[in-house]
Amino acid sequence: MRTFLLPLAVLPALTSAASYCPFLGPVFPAPTSLATSAPFQATLETLRTSLNDAIAAGTSSQGPVSTNDTYSIRVFSINDDVPLLDFHHRGVGLVGNGTLNGNSIYRIASATKIITVYMLLIVGGDKVMSDMVTKYLPELARKGYYDEMTVGSLAGYVSGVVADGKMLPVRPL
Repeated sequence: MRTFLLPLAVLPALTSAASYCPFLGPVFPAPTSLATSAPFQATLETLRTSLNDAIAAGTSSQGPVSTNDTYSIRVFSINDDVPLLDFHHRGVGLVGNGTLNGNSIYRIASATKIITVYMLLIVGGDKVMSDMVTKYLPELARKGYYDEMTVGSLAGYVSGVVADGKMLPVRPL
């Protein structure tokens, strides 16, 4: 009998503690005036200074920074007409003399593929990496080496597919 009374005695304390916990999701309203917020602008200035210092020094607390690389970072809010931060660094070896700005076009190559792989792992787990590509794209069945290609090999860039979408011949080890 006592084993049932103890949990029942604790129940009022748990329910009163739970009343202080907010529901999942947005609790605070979204900020609407970041462009005029002094603390936010000070933070952006600290970020801008840190970026310039890292580029000038060739290193940061996160690791090396190459002056040969070109960077563009733009922070914006849906509530403001102009970017809150518009930072650009032209790499030393960049060919051409065009102006670097928020409208510059970059060839980002495979940088966005990693986001796709992370999302796939979050949603499907790591076992999906062993699945054949044709499980998800049956129209590729019996076309080249796709029947032998796993999602993991495609995500790891070891599938034999090159930039123009053509297949490289797969040689046995």
